[in-house]
Order: sequence, then C-alpha cells, then structure tokens
Amino acid sequence: MKFLFSPILFTLSKVYKFIIDIRNFLYEKNIFSSYTSKLPTICVGNFTVGGNSKTPLAIFVAEHYKRLGKKPVILMRGYKGSLEGPVQVSKYHNFKDVGDEAILLSKIKNISVVVSKKRVLGAKYIEKNNIGDIIILDDGLQHRALNRNINITSLYEKHISELKKPKLLPYGICRESAKSALKRTNLLIITSRNSKKPKEVLPEILNYKNTFYANYKLGKVTCLKENKELNSKNVIAISAIANPEGFYTSVEELGLSIIEKIELRDHSDFDINKISSVKANHPNTPLICTEKDSVKLIDFNLNSLYVLPIEIEISNKEKFFELITNGY
Repeated sequence: MKFLFSPILFTLSKVYKFIIDIRNFLYEKNIFSSYTSKLPTICVGNFTVGGNSKTPLAIFVAEHYKRLGKKPVILMRGYKGSLEGPVQVSKYHNFKDVGDEAILLSKIKNISVVVSKKRVLGAKYIEKNNIGDIIILDDGLQHRALNRNINITSLYEKHISELKKPKLLPYGICRESAKSALKRTNLLIITSRNSKKPKEVLPEILNYKNTFYANYKLGKVTCLKENKELNSKNVIAISAIANPEGFYTSVEELGLSIIEKIELRDHSDFDINKISSVKANHPNTPLICTEKDSVKLIDFNLNSLYVLPIEIEISNKEKFFELITNGY
C-alpha cells in the first residue's frame, strides 16, 4: 500500500523538511521567541519516531536527581490523554485523562509529572505551584518554544542504518535530519540490546562529542493483581508499544515461550473481548506485558497478568551524571 502512495509521501516529506528547516532557522535567529524557565530544564528527545527509549531515559535522569535530594518534575504533553492541562498528575487521574506514560511515571515510578499540551504553560505552572526544582522535558527536542539547559537525544541502534539516506515524515522515520538535531544535542544516547558499540554507525554520530551507549536491563516479573510468582514457562505476550520486538526478545531472554501475541499500535487501548477470546483458547496460560501497558490493563479482571519492567543502563554513567549535574 505504501508503494502505491510513495510519490505522494515523498513529496509531503519534502514539504515537511522545508517547513522544519524554516522553523528551526526562525528560532535560531530569535525571530520566533522561546521561553526560558526559572528552573533548570533538561530535555529528553529524539529525531526518529517510536521506540527510542525516551521514557526509560527520562526515568533514569529523574531518579538520578532524586538520589541527589532534588525534586525533578517530568513535563510531558500526555499523548492521547483528554486533558489539555497544565495539570499535575494525581491518584485521581487515569490513562484516558493524561496518557499511559504519565500514569506509568507518576503511579508506578513515583515521579512528579505535569501534563500540558502547551509545554511553556506547563513550565510556568510548575514554577508558580512550586511542584519541583528541575524540569525534565519529555519528547521535546523539536519543541523549540521552551528553552532548555541540556538536550539529551536518544537514538535506537536499529534506526542508524536508515539514517544513511534519511527520509523525513511521512515518507520515512525522521522528524528532522540527524545533522539538524545534533546541532542542538549536548548528550547523545545510542540504545541497543547490549552495551557494545553498534557495528554500523554514521560518521557524524560516531564522532559526535559526548556519545553514550545504553542497553536494556530486565527487572523482576511481578503479578499485577496478586503477590504471586510466575510459574509457567508459556506466556501470551500483550503489547501496544512502538517496539514490540524488543519486548518479545526480553521475554524470551527470561526463558519463557510466547505461544501467542496480542499486538496493537503504540498507545492503543486494549479490547477486553479480544483478550478474553485469546485467553479462552489458552485458559491456563498467563499474560505478560510491559509496565507502560499495565496501566491500561489494571482495571480489567485479569488475575493472571504479569508485568516485565524494562530499564536502561548507560555505559560510563558516572561521566553522564557528571555532565548533566554540572549543567553541561
């Protein structure tokens, strides 16, 4: 289907690139104004769509500052949430209000979260209400209206090969060119399934200053509803994330066998009827999902639902922490 529309998508990507380049130029020349918060602001973003580990990276940064006795606040737009904001996420909100990632960060990771479709208003809201002392701007590399002290750019290793001949949205996966994004990047994080340097790295990325490599770290599988161990080797994997293949690999690394998958697009809502239908075919087989998906499944009556936490670990993290703590 994409092949049939390729000429149209290619043309649209050229138009999109022109608009992005003009927009960046206007911000760089201060023709478009940007707001500078009174609080230190760290941006965690990317320049390719989907599965770049932005959320685990934002958690990694926030937890570092919490260990230092600081009060970090993650500012996000609450993708697919109904609230415009600005609003601080509380126990009274659910994923339909503020999005699945906001609930994950607030209720599971115990990090202060403010959701605002307009991030400048969100920053001012954090300042006015003394919610925290450091702003972590989630998914904000292309959000030029709010200035930041540090830009941390996350890049998934598997996307590197596609950057040799980069294609911008909607024809390709790039939000902007690597060259443009790296001009504003202070720290580059390349994430893969291991901590080794990727075999295929573009020269501009390989030679980029302050490049760090990160790999996934698996947490302990826990039951969402009850305090019980996972005693089955067979599981049904359920996902609505950008990179489900990485999740499936992680499940298999635990020695589990996936006998069926329930797979939806990133951030999609789950259908209990679909889940029940699959479970009916495998009544004794437990379900397993990510923490991000668990916030959308918690209200379903699924006693055999297990959660696999996935974190990231950055090589040379002492240097990474030193750079962000000292404000770069």
